[in-house]
Amino acid sequence: MSHKQSILRKLFFNASTRLVILAVLILLQLIFVGTLSYFLDSLSVIVTIFSYILGIIFCLVISVRHDNPSTRIFWLILIAMVPTFGIILYLMWGFPRHGFRRHALEHQSQNEALSALRKFADDYPEYAKVPELKNGEKQISRYLETNKYPGFSHTTVDYFADGESLFDTAIEEMKHAQRTIFIAFFILRPGQLWDRVHPVLCERALSGIDIRILVDDAGTMFHVDDDLMDKWRKEGIHIESFNPTHKYINNLYLNYRNHQKFIIIDSDIGYTGGINLSDEYANITAPLGHWKDTGVRLKGAAVFGMTTTFISMWEQTTEVLTHSFDRYRPSVFPNEKTWTHVFADGPYNNPANPVEGMIYRMMESASEELLITRRYAYCPNSMSTSISTLISKCPN
Repeated sequence: MSHKQSILRKLFFNASTRLVILAVLILLQLIFVGTLSYFLDSLSVIVTIFSYILGIIFCLVISVRHDNPSTRIFWLILIAMVPTFGIILYLMWGFPRHGFRRHALEHQSQNEALSALRKFADDYPEYAKVPELKNGEKQISRYLETNKYPGFSHTTVDYFADGESLFDTAIEEMKHAQRTIFIAFFILRPGQLWDRVHPVLCERALSGIDIRILVDDAGTMFHVDDDLMDKWRKEGIHIESFNPTHKYINNLYLNYRNHQKFIIIDSDIGYTGGINLSDEYANITAPLGHWKDTGVRLKGAAVFGMTTTFISMWEQTTEVLTHSFDRYRPSVFPNEKTWTHVFADGPYNNPANPVEGMIYRMMESASEELLITRRYAYCPNSMSTSISTLISKCPN
């Protein structure tokens, strides 16, 4: 067996073991909650009546205060049907989401990120001056401004139709980084693509460049383990794993994942799109056929929106506030009149949803045609409503 195959088997075994242990612990919690609720309900009618009254109170609180709209209905139905079981389970898994300290840290970090972005726009009004926009564009821009995501000129925007062309360009530009390289992906899988990126990062780290990689634990658990991360850290690559799946079993915090994809160089150049740092996204391998994902490259003032978003997620992962946003401002400002907003989303702004809201406002601004490409066939009710409204407004 080759060394590479041995490592892959070890990674698969470790990740599978983690998932099995996780499933067993969750099952034991469900059995405990079910047994406890059955015991309490069987004590007396008074206890049962009290549980129903308490269930009504919990439903009222959840309908107003629960911070995740996607799970709110689930908790309301569960508590309404089996109050004792639902209340105990909610206290374990639904409230608080993941501890008051980290919840407060997330909000503080995000608020500091948004404040730094706003301060940057105020300090450089010539880069944040709103140009003449069409009615639909003006509505979208105003909406993002209201949600604290200012727009910037002096930014070039390049489009990539596939992952291979994006990575080819990004790798060449990483070789010339002078201050920082910030990378975030849901999936990082060692392979031929990583073999091209890794030596560049090592070389830049030896030159004193601040190299940071943020990956998602669920997306990388079968590909990157603690030993591999420790090896990269010794090479000068600071790498962190977002929300380890085993860390929040007590409140079922497993579905809080980081799907942001960034390659940010010196805060002057930023890449984002649907790609991940894995061979199939650059069509080096094709286990599912040719992989079609698009991306964009920004250069200039608007890249600071990517940087503040990355640093905020880094702080939430390490649980350390650095108050360092301003030191990573861009230094390159192309003379371009393109108007660019960089915006993000996450649990910190629930129940508001700037990304979803922006998409619907784009749809609503259509006057001649609406073209939608989606990876998944699922269409939420809110999108169906927007499309129906648009059809009634513009039948042709």
